[in-house]
Amino acid sequence: MISGNKRRFFKIDSVAKLHENIHKLRSKLVAPFNTREELKDYQDLAHELYNSLFPGIDQEFLTGKTLCIIPDHDLQQFPFEVLITSPETPDAYLLNTSEINYAYSASFLNLNRLVKRNPPNYFIGFAPVEFNQALDSLPMSDEEITQIAGMFPGDLFLQYQASKQNFIDNAPDYKIIHLATHADVGEDTRPWIAFRDERLSLEELYATKNQAELVVLSACNTSQGELRAGEGLMSLARGFFSSGTQSVVATLWSADD
Repeated sequence: MISGNKRRFFKIDSVAKLHENIHKLRSKLVAPFNTREELKDYQDLAHELYNSLFPGIDQEFLTGKTLCIIPDHDLQQFPFEVLITSPETPDAYLLNTSEINYAYSASFLNLNRLVKRNPPNYFIGFAPVEFNQALDSLPMSDEEITQIAGMFPGDLFLQYQASKQNFIDNAPDYKIIHLATHADVGEDTRPWIAFRDERLSLEELYATKNQAELVVLSACNTSQGELRAGEGLMSLARGFFSSGTQSVVATLWSADD
């Protein structure tokens, strides 16, 4: 842990137990709690994980702080926001205590900050709604980006206009990019995101460029992908970072329309 000019190192007693608890907590997050006992089990586990990852760090120390987390291995597929900082405090989620963001490495974070971005336009939104593929329609995605466009000046690509080529041609010129669509990781762990006519693969995304300060991936599993040893998680979020984006809002699970 690094704070200002201070550095703190600590050893996790059992890495195997840490991995086990991470997988247990993720399994508890994918469905609503039906009983108080289920909620209590989650809170106890989330607090145990907090103590493993922030040993000796109390809630007061983190309150109001910005945490930049550089996770490795299973922690790259784990939301620190859901950790419980204090079992005695209601809703003591780390999300309610601190502003949290993530980076792939300190060197990447530094390089990302040095990128010069000067897009001529502000906001662009894509919502295919219907798809020329074996994918369900997303009727509320139209309203989603239309409401956002009411707050920011920009351009919308809806229905047939939300094509893969229109994204490739136009996205580089906008400060904020919002994609309300389908995305997932296939059986071969290769991520994709859908437009009206066809899908954009992670490999194709790496070949694009953008100047966005923010990309919002309003779709399923956009932070998921193959976990490669020594390289990290190969996800759509990482693809957008590599293409020039400063910040990405992405998902670890399925997202309802």
